[in-house]
Amino acid sequence: MKNTLLSDFGHQDDTWLDMLPDILFVLDEVGTILECRGGDPRDLTLPRRSLIGKRITKCPFGNVGSQFQSAMTTVRTAKKPVSIEYTLPCDNGLAHFEARLTRSDDGRFVAVVRN
Repeated sequence: MKNTLLSDFGHQDDTWLDMLPDILFVLDEVGTILECRGGDPRDLTLPRRSLIGKRITKCPFGNVGSQFQSAMTTVRTAKKPVSIEYTLPCDNGLAHFEARLTRSDDGRFVAVVRN
């Protein structure tokens, strides 16, 4: 069984996640990207495969990494979802994003990112 977001919920086929208009990130406790699904690939700063294993909190663009770090800290302490907004250079020019982060019972973070 693949170790994906939905495998924990008993779903074997989660390929439908790739058709979502938003980008879905699953992050571990320290912000390492475990999974990246959905969205337009042109909205990513690197190819999906290159993102897996990288820490989202170490994003080299502006204060995006520190925004994610702060949001993760807030989610941990407040135990409720947090939204952040940021701008990144992407294949199709500058893009403005909103990310909503929450935390699962096992400590992983889920971020849904919309351009």
